[in-house]
Amino acid sequence: MEKRRGEEWRPGMRVAVCNTKERPARYREGRIVDRSWGREGGRPIYRFSVQLDNVEGQYIFNPEELRAPDPDLPADEIAFMLGERPVTFAETQSAESFMQAVAQHFGHRINAEIKETTRFAVMRFLRLVSARQHLELADGRDELSEPIRFTTSQGWSLTIGTDIRPEALAQLLDLHSASSPIVDAVPYSLLAWRENAWRLSGSLRGQPVELFWNPSSSRWE
Repeated sequence: MEKRRGEEWRPGMRVAVCNTKERPARYREGRIVDRSWGREGGRPIYRFSVQLDNVEGQYIFNPEELRAPDPDLPADEIAFMLGERPVTFAETQSAESFMQAVAQHFGHRINAEIKETTRFAVMRFLRLVSARQHLELADGRDELSEPIRFTTSQGWSLTIGTDIRPEALAQLLDLHSASSPIVDAVPYSLLAWRENAWRLSGSLRGQPVELFWNPSSSRWE
């Protein structure tokens, strides 16, 4: 049986969310009332109906939007998660502009011990980029979970899932600035995060090749 994203969350559990469906966005706590499952990007996923404290009606959330309540969460971390940051057109069209935005906005936060608030903020940023990149699918929504795709300056086809770990984005910044591995220009090479590593699939002298980025040595192997 396929594992569904969000299996760890169940009706009756207390959760905290950054409710971006409110304007302005608010950090709130509540209780899961129900869950249903479907597919997103071809993968099975649970979606959750949550009754927020002191709010009428229920809101639907994906598992990535839920977190355990933390009464000691600092105000500056809440502000970071809720920060309204517009996504520019360049960040949705150019891999270089996208990575520059990641470095500027998250920089030290993804190169140190990563907090849950940073994970949420990164996920939200990626969903904003996805919605801008897939306008025909967003249907007016500000956020979307479809994968983000770019063509890099090396000619690689780059795919980034909106649920990717911040650690992977830190590695992406490093590998992008490193020397490029030798692969044939045609057919184009595919760069994606799979099995906890960045993997570059392409060809070398007409033969299939797959390289992976080693963050410890900062090189392709």
